[in-house]
Amino acid sequence: MSEKSGTRPTHEGEIAVIARGGCRLGQRPWESPTGACLIATVDTLLHVHCDAICVVENWEAMRSLHLYRWLRADDAKVLYVFRGDTKFSPGPVKSFLSGRTEPLWAFVDFDPAGLGIANGLPGERLARLVLPTWEWLASAADTVRGRELFGQQAAQWSATLDSARHPLVRAAWTVLSDLQAGVTQERMLGAPE
Repeated sequence: MSEKSGTRPTHEGEIAVIARGGCRLGQRPWESPTGACLIATVDTLLHVHCDAICVVENWEAMRSLHLYRWLRADDAKVLYVFRGDTKFSPGPVKSFLSGRTEPLWAFVDFDPAGLGIANGLPGERLARLVLPTWEWLASAADTVRGRELFGQQAAQWSATLDSARHPLVRAAWTVLSDLQAGVTQERMLGAPE
């Protein structure tokens, strides 16, 4: 029998976050060191004071958030939240978001699945899609991989995105549909400031 038998899974009920721009935890300043993510429980995060919460789709982008030079918060206190995967369950993120009222931002892949994630956020609170300019995205998407990315996901997500109500998601879906090609968050590292 393992010494781990009967213990909870690693990171159960925890969320990976990055606090920037002057967030506060209770009455204290709370900032993430450059290049580092913080791990916290939903209960702890309910005491964070921020102006906006940004849901980040991919772990690689979350880890490298400081390298996205074009990503501007315009002096907002932003709590970046990793949406979850097999290690950090998405369940606590949903619970956390439902217990907050701040505007939501979505930093997702510019592909059908990424827009589907943004569309799944509480629509009345979605205030921003965090993406480089349409011009840069159009240029970056114009690759074999960009067209494959769109092609692999379009059938699964088209009906959802065609019926999306939020104007930000609808506008991005129109551009993405016209391009018939997408861009991953990792490729967005190369976008200009």
